[in-house]
Amino acid sequence: MQGPSTITGADYQLLRSLHEEGVFEHVDIGEIKQDIVVAVLCADGHRFGDGYEHATCACGRNVHPLTKHGGALVLARDSPFARTHRKGVALHHDLTLLQDIENALGFKQTPHVLSFAHFPCAIANEHNLSVLDVLILHVQAKERLREEIPHCDARCLVHIDYLGHRTKRRFASYFLNRQKFFAWMQRHHPERLPELYGELAA
Repeated sequence: MQGPSTITGADYQLLRSLHEEGVFEHVDIGEIKQDIVVAVLCADGHRFGDGYEHATCACGRNVHPLTKHGGALVLARDSPFARTHRKGVALHHDLTLLQDIENALGFKQTPHVLSFAHFPCAIANEHNLSVLDVLILHVQAKERLREEIPHCDARCLVHIDYLGHRTKRRFASYFLNRQKFFAWMQRHHPERLPELYGELAA
């Protein structure tokens, strides 16, 4: 039986750099003071349970989960797996997920969404997406949510499986600080800033 994939040494160093430079912020228990939130997570069976647990810890209450391979990354403008074809029929995974989110917000009478990306991610690896590619898609996905569902209040979280790189605290979740990520991009990858879409003007 094949076990969970692992992040590479280079990915680990990049993720560590993002953490040390304040782009990733720790999730405190009960930080999101809402009765219920909608959490958009990847369906990865090796990580879903831990990501869901982190979501419940963040809000300290109830979580309404929505799953999709790639999670919220499906919504990104440049997502390579937003739309596919099967037997000649176009499948619009992004539109389906948007409708599911809008329905869930209505059912639960909440505007609050926790949008997860995670590392490693099988579908991201299948499309040869780097850590930086995934984070850019994550920001794009949040912007898409704001455009399509204006009353939605979304926060980006990053869930990391440190298998093979840590002996303690294998899993961790962090909030993605948007402004610090832009500053980090400006220092390290200014050529890719245009990919951050409308977030630059927000």
